[in-house]
Amino acid sequence: MDQPRPSFRSAGLRARPIERAGASLAVSALLHGAVLGLGLAGWWPGDASTPPTAPRIVLVDLDPVAASPPGESVLPTDGEREADSAATALASQVETLTGENAELAARLAEERERTAQLEAQHRQEIAALESARSRLGEELAAVTADRETLSAEVAASRARAAALEQELEARRQAEAAALADVRATYDRLVEALRSEIAEKDVALERARQGLTVAIVDRVLFPSGQASLTAEGEAVIDKVSTALAAVSDRRLLIEGHTDNVPIGPDLRSRYASNWELSTARATEVVRRLIDHGGLPPARLSAVGRADTEPVAPNDTEEGRRRNRRIEIVLLPPEAAGTSEIPAP
Repeated sequence: MDQPRPSFRSAGLRARPIERAGASLAVSALLHGAVLGLGLAGWWPGDASTPPTAPRIVLVDLDPVAASPPGESVLPTDGEREADSAATALASQVETLTGENAELAARLAEERERTAQLEAQHRQEIAALESARSRLGEELAAVTADRETLSAEVAASRARAAALEQELEARRQAEAAALADVRATYDRLVEALRSEIAEKDVALERARQGLTVAIVDRVLFPSGQASLTAEGEAVIDKVSTALAAVSDRRLLIEGHTDNVPIGPDLRSRYASNWELSTARATEVVRRLIDHGGLPPARLSAVGRADTEPVAPNDTEEGRRRNRRIEIVLLPPEAAGTSEIPAP
C-alpha cells in the first residue's frame, strides 16, 4: 500500500513565516536606502553660489504583496508557531497512521490467507460430506431393496405356511377318514370271515392306514393249479363285499409260493413259481372284477414267488403258510399311483 504523502498545506504553513520575514527585511532595506540617498544629496558641499535646495521626499509604491501588513511583525507570531506545531503533530500523526496502515495491511493479508485456507478446508469437508451422503444414499437404497425383498419373502413364506397348514389339516382329516374306513373295513372282514379266521385259513393285518387279507392257497386253489375252487370263490366274494365300501382306495393282489420248485407235470404250464404266483394273483383280480364289481382301475396283480416267506420253508406248516394270496388295501398316499409299492 502507498505511503501517505505530506500535505502541501502543511508545507506552506511551515514556509510562510520565513517568506514573510524575508519580504519585510527587503522592504525595510529599500526604504532606508532611499532616505539615506536623499539626505546625502541635499547636504553634499558644492558651488557656493548655488543655493541649497530644499530636501525632497520621494514616495515609492511598493508591491502590495511584498509589503507587510500594518502592525505585522517580521518574527513568527503565536498563530504561526501553533500552525508549525500542528503541522509537526500532523506529520507525526501521518507517520503513525502510515505505520498502523502497514500493520493493518499485513494483518489483512494474514486474514486473507487464513480465510483462503478455511475456505479450502470447508470445500474439502463439503466434498467429504457429499461423498458420505452419496454413499449413505446407496446403502439406504440397498437396505430398502433388501427390506422389500425380505418383506416379499416373508409374505411368500407366510403364504406357503398357510398353504402347508391347510394341506396338513386336509391330510389330518383324510388320515382320520382313512383310519375310520380301515377300521370299518376290518370289522366287516372280521365279521364276514369269522370261520376262516378261526380255522387260520385267513389272517387279517391292519397297519397304518392299510389292511392286508392273507388267504392260504389250499382254500383258494387246488395243488399246483391257478383256478379258484368253489370255496375259494366264496371267500373272495366275501372279501370283495367288505372292500366295496372303500371306493377311493387301490387294491394290490399278490401271489406267494413256497420254495419247492414246480414239478415236471406242471412245468409245461408254469415254468417256475413266478409264473404260478402271478397266475393265481391274476385269477383273484378277475374274480373281484367279474363278481365283486370292483373297478379294474383300482386293482393290480403281482407275483412274488417265494421271495417273501412268512414262515420257514423247512416244515410242511411253514410251507403251507407261505403259499398264500394277499389282498392289500393300500394307504391313501399310494392310492393315486399305478406303481406297485415295495413289500
